[in-house]
Amino acid sequence: LISSNVIALQTRLLDRSGTEAASFATGEDVTVSIDFRVLRQLARPVFAVGIHTPDLLYLCAERSAAEISTKVLAPNLYRLNCILRNLPLLPGLYAIRASVVSGEMQAEDFYAENLAVLNIRESVGYSARDHRGEGFLELNANWSMGVVTEEAAPPSAGHLYDADAQVISENTNG
Repeated sequence: LISSNVIALQTRLLDRSGTEAASFATGEDVTVSIDFRVLRQLARPVFAVGIHTPDLLYLCAERSAAEISTKVLAPNLYRLNCILRNLPLLPGLYAIRASVVSGEMQAEDFYAENLAVLNIRESVGYSARDHRGEGFLELNANWSMGVVTEEAAPPSAGHLYDADAQVISENTNG
């Protein structure tokens, strides 16, 4: 993939050990490794790696500005590694996109979609039936539930019971 200033030569997806992999479990680290050639000097380049669905719904992206602060990138061959930690994608097929912008106005030097296919599989203890197409990301959430007694008082005045019918809390206002 070629632009006027940058050529992407190869994109690989690596596991935690640095080995190229075809699929990853929900929650695993994924390293996006892109080999590229800079054709013209780039001032203050900022790199971005993103993930999209096969039908080009952009899900997320991460920019390098906070971690790579190169003033000038001279013409040469480079390898960019972006480690996506604990990737929360639900099982399915996704794709990698990337861009490079540079200069005071952050002009686009390179942009491409579908650089690599990212196959996310179920992790141990996870079942796709748990989510049944309810999104793309596994959220880190905690749930609780109890039985609330119905009394003549307003709903906020009831008792909250746990699953064993033990009182969890009691509203003493009122």
